[in-house]
Amino acid sequence: MAEKLTTQTKQVLDLLKGEYCHLTAEEILARLDNASTATVYRSLEQLCRQRLIRTVQTDGRKTVYEAARTPHLHMICRHCGSIFDIRMDMTALVQEAAALFGHQVDEVQTTAYGICRECAQKQILNQTKKEEEIQ
Repeated sequence: MAEKLTTQTKQVLDLLKGEYCHLTAEEILARLDNASTATVYRSLEQLCRQRLIRTVQTDGRKTVYEAARTPHLHMICRHCGSIFDIRMDMTALVQEAAALFGHQVDEVQTTAYGICRECAQKQILNQTKKEEEIQ
């Protein structure tokens, strides 16, 4: 039986559903009126248990939360720390591979690390400037 959502927990869920971004618990707390830190953390834990939201563990950053929407991958930029959603569902592929070993997979979360387009463009510009300075 699913846990009943309190008014505060519904507010947390509505905030994450309304935002198409990844928020830390502190950012969620700052956007909610009259919410205590303990309430926000309890709400996040409950919503995660019910699979209404997901956590994303970032490289060197805090845990961020997002509403559980369509399956997708995350790409985290190693330079700026931005998190990007890549619309791609790998669930069937992973389920098929796991089934070969007798496993049952019901959810897949994949995180890729690299350099985002903006940071890559800045690197190219910086490299070009350095080359021009040398000449």
